[in-house]
Amino acid sequence: MTSSLEQLKAAGTTVVCDSGDFATIGKYKPQDATTNPSLILVASKKPEYAKLMDEAVLYGKDHVSERTQYQLKAAPPNLSIPTAFDTVLMLLQGKDLDSKVDATLDRLLVEFGKEILKIIPGKVSTEVDARFSFDTQASVDKALHIIDLYKSIGIGKERILIKIASTWEGIKAAHILQSKYGINCNLTLMFSLVQAIAAAEAGAFLISPFVGRIMDWYKAAMKKEFAPHEDPGVKSVQSIFNYYKKYGYKTIVMGASFRNVGEITELAGCDYLTIAPNLLESLYNSKDDVPKKLISEDATNLDITKKSYLNDEALFRFDFNEEAMAVEKLREGISKFAADAITLKDILRKKIEKAFRVASSGPQLPSTTRVSDNDRHMALSLAGKTAIVTGAGSGINFSFASLLLSKGCNVLFADLALRPEAQELVSKHSDSSQPSARAIFQETDVRDWAQLERMFDIANKEFGGAHIVCPGAGVFEPAFSNFWHPPGHPPSRDPPWSSHYASLEINLTHPIRVTQLAISHFLNPAPSSHLSVVSPQNPRAIIHVSSVAGQATLFIAPIYVAAKHGVSGFVRSLATLDQALGIRVTAVAPGVVKTPLWTDNADKMAYLKETDEWVTPDFVAEVMVDLLEKDEVEVLASPPVLGGTTTAAVEPGNKSLNNGNEKIATRTVKVEGGMVLEVGRHVRKVETLMDPGPSGQGHSVSNINLITEGVLRDLKSGWGVV
Repeated sequence: MTSSLEQLKAAGTTVVCDSGDFATIGKYKPQDATTNPSLILVASKKPEYAKLMDEAVLYGKDHVSERTQYQLKAAPPNLSIPTAFDTVLMLLQGKDLDSKVDATLDRLLVEFGKEILKIIPGKVSTEVDARFSFDTQASVDKALHIIDLYKSIGIGKERILIKIASTWEGIKAAHILQSKYGINCNLTLMFSLVQAIAAAEAGAFLISPFVGRIMDWYKAAMKKEFAPHEDPGVKSVQSIFNYYKKYGYKTIVMGASFRNVGEITELAGCDYLTIAPNLLESLYNSKDDVPKKLISEDATNLDITKKSYLNDEALFRFDFNEEAMAVEKLREGISKFAADAITLKDILRKKIEKAFRVASSGPQLPSTTRVSDNDRHMALSLAGKTAIVTGAGSGINFSFASLLLSKGCNVLFADLALRPEAQELVSKHSDSSQPSARAIFQETDVRDWAQLERMFDIANKEFGGAHIVCPGAGVFEPAFSNFWHPPGHPPSRDPPWSSHYASLEINLTHPIRVTQLAISHFLNPAPSSHLSVVSPQNPRAIIHVSSVAGQATLFIAPIYVAAKHGVSGFVRSLATLDQALGIRVTAVAPGVVKTPLWTDNADKMAYLKETDEWVTPDFVAEVMVDLLEKDEVEVLASPPVLGGTTTAAVEPGNKSLNNGNEKIATRTVKVEGGMVLEVGRHVRKVETLMDPGPSGQGHSVSNINLITEGVLRDLKSGWGVV
């Protein structure tokens, strides 16, 4: 029996590959291929496509906008060489550098299209920048430019589809391109029959209704799963197909954005279907029957009311506005494509700036974005990323998760439970239909390795994988697992026969195991994941929460101290992963942090006097984000010179560095794998060797001697005997 993929083709469906990874396309013998900035972003991070990036950057670097040409012509002819050079550099900043980046991105899209067309016999779709979704003329101009770029490398317009969002303005742009220039268009981000009718009237060559995203919305709204035959996305494509066939429109219906094979086979007989490589692989390996479900002839007998929108903008907008799903998903889709295009442009901008540095022996091109010498792009842009954070239900990890969400990063909260403020935050960010970052809660006991693996499975299912992992859950020498309360002696809950300490499992074993799992998932993305394998050009991050106890001793909490020494040493030991694999493992080592771990525990609060200085969890979270987002950070150059009163708490924004009578010298250090940053009143880099130990305020408590005396009083004959 033939494969399900071949049966799908035999049902009359033209198979299109939805990928920018042309190395995977040929196997499935598709007729056409589609791309978008999101797909190109993923593909461009793979080492095998570095050559295409380089070619695009070379083109963009030499691109001179009309604005720059005018200003250079207007410059006085007797400028000295240094002044002339400065003038050129000035012009290369701001809008003109933006122009170079735009030109580079356009060329990159065309370079990918060129390579794809070497593999497929048909057409490739190349997308107009989503920023122009509401500008008809800008969309037309960009489309003409893309066609000219293809023409310059010997590829005619007959092999190109210009991909434009199905807004009113986008549909009008397609109408102009089709009727005036004979340029074929693919109207994408289609979620309603209203859009489809207007597109057909505009004479669009092809439309792309998004099956999976429609289903996503209804799944979230109705809190239910859908079988393939009742899938709302499938039904939407069926209704568009039937309308087109009944009224004889020639526009091709190409279902897109599939979540599973069932959605695809339910649309067997549809004109075209564009399918991601992982689903093509499933169809390729399957022998299941794929009967034809959509039959053109059957549509002619259906009772369907004909409507018209192309010349009635008000009616189009009103009818489209009546479909909440379509409105929300169109907005979300445009925002996502635009965000990924910005991310891709940021990568290209750094490469262009570096190209100028390499090419010039004079002054360097001013840069608003710091670029590492080896161009490994280890600093992460958090927007659109996903993080797994254990212990995110409270304290430092809650503040970290909250800050990540505010920067557009999805977060999986892994904890035994959520405090009220965490519940509120997760609820606020739980709607998958909204374009903002999303949060989900996964109940997790970090001592259970199966539950730790489950975190990654959920991250793959909900977000397509994780870029950042923070095994932050921890406890401070709790009574239930405490060196001075041996197993079998209440209040210890460590059984004498269990051969483990719960506090060590939480504070040391769990972060080690989570790091193992993270590395494995980074190197082996799940088939359902949209992430590519980690590399120095496609980095990931693991950030730990150690403690100043990792640089010190503390008689009253020896198991905690041992664990934090272990965490800090563990992090330093993994420094090589940064340059070798693109996995940056770092840690913060906070002092006394004002979290429920202290404030909800009267025994712990007894360690403190009112004059003792806290570190706030928000400040620690900011330092953690710095380790992700920045290539360099400001730290103490030497122990602080103190002279004056202290404040009650270290607040966000007070990282440096001249408060009142307190004069602090700082230095800039490169963020790199194995780094541990101590966080007290100020931030200090913990040296791997010969470290002087915790420095400054926010690191100690005043009543420690009283607690020590209490422990010593309990150490008498009979202690530890079960």
